[in-house]
Amino acid sequence: MIAKKRGRLKIFIVAIAAMLVGGYIAAAILLFFFQRSLLYARSAAAPPANVTVNSFRSENETIAVITREVEGSKALVYFGGKGEDVAVPFAKLAEELPDRSLYFMYYRGFGPSTGLPTEAGIKADGLTVFDAARTKYAKVAVMGRSLGSGIATYVAASRDVDQLVLTTPYDSIENVAKGRFPIFPVSMILEDKFDSAAIAPNIKADTLVILADRDWSIPRARSEKLIEKFNAKLAVVTLPGTDHNSVAQDENYVVTVRDFLRN
Repeated sequence: MIAKKRGRLKIFIVAIAAMLVGGYIAAAILLFFFQRSLLYARSAAAPPANVTVNSFRSENETIAVITREVEGSKALVYFGGKGEDVAVPFAKLAEELPDRSLYFMYYRGFGPSTGLPTEAGIKADGLTVFDAARTKYAKVAVMGRSLGSGIATYVAASRDVDQLVLTTPYDSIENVAKGRFPIFPVSMILEDKFDSAAIAPNIKADTLVILADRDWSIPRARSEKLIEKFNAKLAVVTLPGTDHNSVAQDENYVVTVRDFLRN
């Protein structure tokens, strides 16, 4: 009788272990196949009727960019955060930067842009938009928020950028993901790693980093690891009482950007 009970217990333990292992493998597979949906959270929001949208061809895709052209030698290229409708920051920064032309890019699959977002594709698109602005303006600054900080960092490391603004940036998406999914082999699963820390030493442009006081999405440690890698002149501003989403709504946010870009 005791032997039978022990045998049943072993079978039960094996069955539970098999279920746990199977569940873990299934979760890892789901994470692999849906990783880009989690990373990009694509937005289909259409641009407002009162803005000008230009299209740029990049790797056989059509990339939509909200633009405002003004006289002068300065422009700003903007890359948004996860799921962000770039028309929102465009309206705010257009008011604060009346003397600067603006290029706010919709990622592949966002708004009117065609294609599907990938790290390689969006980086190529970022260079295309920057190069287009650079042919018309002598001084082109680049700005990226959250996810877009990885694109802005890449462009600044690859081109002669006048100034760089990073809002709630990270050292790499891989390290952020490891913090969120510690039980999974993130390095093996993740396809788009956005390793900004690896290329930050190549940036020569004066840089402004804006941090949220209580960032629940990008841990402060991830931003600080990136900051450590910069060799360029760097200013770091933390906006009190803000979190990852509210930082861009803070009254001091656009003022901080404006004052930096005026230097």
